[in-house]
Amino acid sequence: MTQSSLFLSELCCSERLAIWSIRSMTGLSMPSCQPVARRPDSFFPECCRNGLEAAETALQEALQFMRDSAMELPEIGIPGTQQVFETEQRFLHAVESAQNGNQSAVRSILEPDFGHFYLQSRFSLALMLLADCLAGTGHWLPASHGNAFRQDTRRFGSPCLASVARWRSRAADISPRDVLWPQVSVGASLPVSVMH
Repeated sequence: MTQSSLFLSELCCSERLAIWSIRSMTGLSMPSCQPVARRPDSFFPECCRNGLEAAETALQEALQFMRDSAMELPEIGIPGTQQVFETEQRFLHAVESAQNGNQSAVRSILEPDFGHFYLQSRFSLALMLLADCLAGTGHWLPASHGNAFRQDTRRFGSPCLASVARWRSRAADISPRDVLWPQVSVGASLPVSVMH
C-alpha cells in the first residue's frame, strides 16, 4: 500500500463523510458492527437512498470487474482507518469536480488509476451520485485547486487550520491576533434569569 501523509483528522466534515461513504459502499474488509452503522444511507435523508444504492451498485460492479479481470483492487481503507490513501484522495478530488459540474474532469482524474473505459464509467457514476447526495444535504467539498495529491507533511495546530491551508494552497497564519471580547465593567452584574 502507498503511504500517505493525509489523515482523516485533517479533513473537514464533508470530506470525512465522503471518504466514509466510499469506504462503506465498497465493503472491502468491513468490520463486524451494527448493520445501521455499516450503511452510508444512515447519515443521509431518505430522499438520498436511491442515489446511494445506485452509487453502491456501481462501485460493487467496478470492483467485481476488477476481481474477474485479475486486476489489483484500489487502495480503499475500511471505515475506521485514519489514513487516507492516494486513491481515496483522487476520489475526493473527483467528487469535488462533480459537485462543480465538471464531469469531464471526473473521468480525467480517474483515468491514471482506472484506464479501462468500463471502470471509469462505473467509478465516475458512483462518485457523481455521491457528490449529488452530499450536495443535496449541504455537504460541499472545498475546492482543492488541483492540489489534491500533494503530499504535505507539515503539521498545524488543529485539523481546521490544516484543512484551511490545504484548501488555499498556502501555509496557515497562526500568529497571535487581537480579539475584541465584550467586557463587563467592574461592579456591573450580569442579568440572571430565575425559573420558578
